[in-house]
Amino acid sequence: MTAAPQGPTEDYESIVRRNMFNVEGKIPDPFDQGRLDCFSQAKPSNQRVQLLGTIVMTDERFSVALVQEDGNPLKLGVKKDEIFFDGKFQALKVDRKKFCFQVKSTGDFEYVEIPDDSGGLGVASGPSTSFGVTEGISAASETEFAVDKNVLEKQLLNLNEILQTARAVPYVEPGSGKFKGFLVQSVEANSPFASLGIRQGDVLTQVNDIVLDNAGKGLEAFQRLRNAQSVDLKVIRGGQETTLSYKLK
Repeated sequence: MTAAPQGPTEDYESIVRRNMFNVEGKIPDPFDQGRLDCFSQAKPSNQRVQLLGTIVMTDERFSVALVQEDGNPLKLGVKKDEIFFDGKFQALKVDRKKFCFQVKSTGDFEYVEIPDDSGGLGVASGPSTSFGVTEGISAASETEFAVDKNVLEKQLLNLNEILQTARAVPYVEPGSGKFKGFLVQSVEANSPFASLGIRQGDVLTQVNDIVLDNAGKGLEAFQRLRNAQSVDLKVIRGGQETTLSYKLK
């Protein structure tokens, strides 16, 4: 039997360069399932996890879900990729009313939602609401305000809508690299934030006794507003610390 003549080796160089047959015998790195859209794969969760609220940022790394485990009074703010509740779960995706996570024991993707009738953070309870500049809010000075508690309750029910009227991003202190609060990049003129004396360029650092040293503390502060009689908001404005005081009536 006559062997077929061998062609010039340069004819096969493109195959070698592309390594079409994986001649090194390497096993490819496992596919990172976290890169897929979590919600397209997830099923409704039967875990003892409640979603109390969300803050959705443009950069998903800074979005936060406020969660609580049944029977545990601790409320926890978690961000993408964080492990929480004693290593049981890993956060994957925070959406406006949903939170997707992986169950570490099974590898399953599951999600929880904010109940529409909960009145919790992040719930839009009805049609879009137009908030007047002075509705329920009166200013005694540049730093002191009186707030109608009924109006506050109404606006907290539409928290995600309110959050769209201002843009704040996590503020990291230059030099130290520490999370120091939220930098207000813009405030709409008819926003409740503008009525409350918050200005573009302010860095929000503390609400009453809650130091805003991580993104989850923002949600905790909003939730505590429901039962507060007064609120002191510390901000850095023009390099100086200023306190905005609110009396709820």
